[in-house]
Amino acid sequence: MQEYNPQELLEEFENLEEGKPRLMGIKRAIEEADRAKDQDHSFLFRYEYVQESTFGADHYDSILMFPELLTRFDAMEERGYKFAYMMLGAYEWVLQDAIYFYQVSAEAMDNYFKDYLKRAMQFGKSPHMYLLILMESMRHGNAHKIPEIMRMFREITYNGMTLYHLHESVKFELISGNIEIARKYAEFVFREGEKEPQAEIPGKTYGYFAEYHLNRGEYKEAAKFADKMLPYITDGSSFFFYEYFTLAIDIFRVTDNPRAYELWKKFNPNYADCKNPALRFFWGAVSYRLFKETDPELSRQYYETAKAIGKKFDKRNGNSFFSDYLNNDIIDD
Repeated sequence: MQEYNPQELLEEFENLEEGKPRLMGIKRAIEEADRAKDQDHSFLFRYEYVQESTFGADHYDSILMFPELLTRFDAMEERGYKFAYMMLGAYEWVLQDAIYFYQVSAEAMDNYFKDYLKRAMQFGKSPHMYLLILMESMRHGNAHKIPEIMRMFREITYNGMTLYHLHESVKFELISGNIEIARKYAEFVFREGEKEPQAEIPGKTYGYFAEYHLNRGEYKEAAKFADKMLPYITDGSSFFFYEYFTLAIDIFRVTDNPRAYELWKKFNPNYADCKNPALRFFWGAVSYRLFKETDPELSRQYYETAKAIGKKFDKRNGNSFFSDYLNNDIIDD
């Protein structure tokens, strides 16, 4: 029998292809660490698993694995405090993921938020991420509550504030209708983000403005920001940026129809095995709109798929956001 060596296991799965192959490799490492009763690596490999599912796959496996990660962290008691910020980071990813899985009940979501806040306060982490994720959970049906949370966000001390926090602030200032504040923040985010450009910053930051103008029916202005966004995200993780691919298609189907079809053909195969219901809903919704005139039968199939998923989200959320989104197609430009 081969001797247990966590460093070798780490190197093995890091050399695997992102997504399913790497998740399988990490799963094997977890099993080996558990057999060896190596508490540290039982936690660390689960952290790697949650991270890979979040940034390299469709987020489904992170939802399933996270309770195990939390159990391993708590079992280490004070000895595990050295991993506190990793635990909180994974918690933040999963909180954001859970918003997009109707299988996670409203009660479970509420318990997650309460538990995260308690743990963040215990380890002295700033409340910035808590408030940002709370606002993210309000986007789908409770957006009217966001301005008040955003006011609280602005009032708290900027100690611990990162470029990412400011980048996310842009999104919620736009949702709150504070376009000038959003532009002020974005000016700094764009300037700093361009120093080491990544898909997240400034790529998604451009996407926030594209979505803002799309929601106002300002397709030409939305297209300008979509053009700036796409070069950053097209080499991103398979699913992590798919919300923004659908956004671009929704814009270009009006301003540049051939380009919308081109993007659709490029990314559609990735949805065959996608287990993330929100991604499947938004892809179904944009596909329904894209093919409404050219292929009514295919369009109807996508509509029915999105409709069934949307009903489940609306039931969980206690509103009609997803149904309204599916049936609302305003073109005012």
